[in-house]
Amino acid sequence: MLSATALFVAVLTLQNRLRDQWEMFSLVSITNPGGAPKGITNENFGSISVARNPIIASLLHRIRYIERMGTGITRMKQAMENAGLEVPVFAIDGYFRVTFKRAFSMNGDKIGTENGTDGTEKDYDRILQIKNILMNEPKATLDVISSRTGIARRTVARVVKKMRQEGLIRRIGAAKTGHWEISNG
Repeated sequence: MLSATALFVAVLTLQNRLRDQWEMFSLVSITNPGGAPKGITNENFGSISVARNPIIASLLHRIRYIERMGTGITRMKQAMENAGLEVPVFAIDGYFRVTFKRAFSMNGDKIGTENGTDGTEKDYDRILQIKNILMNEPKATLDVISSRTGIARRTVARVVKKMRQEGLIRRIGAAKTGHWEISNG
């Protein structure tokens, strides 16, 4: 498993290199199929440190790629809090997952604070579901999106309106014959 610090650096690097793609999504989730090392559970994650491969961990520490062993998760959470960002969500369920939520839209406004969205996990999920449909079916109507997602049509309309206001998507052409375009920033 990557050290938490290395994972955090990788995410920041990804953000810098793929800014346009980063801007498109409300959250970024990274999954490692290796799971957590033996002895690490959801309950004790971040409070104890167990190296999956002590030889590699020691080498990375000696070349100063890892600043302090066993402190990365705590420091990552603290850095996010200090920056006024939501703390990443970690999960260990056979896989190791970390999810980072974006706090601001492309125009600098907080994501999901008005027009029927309140920034909850459900809202992020709705935005991602709608984006997935629109990427695969740019001509999808609100009725099609509603039927594919199981989200009420009125809710789909509210979320789509918010996504348009934030510049995440835009409508090209007429209402009946046009198509949706995912914004690149």
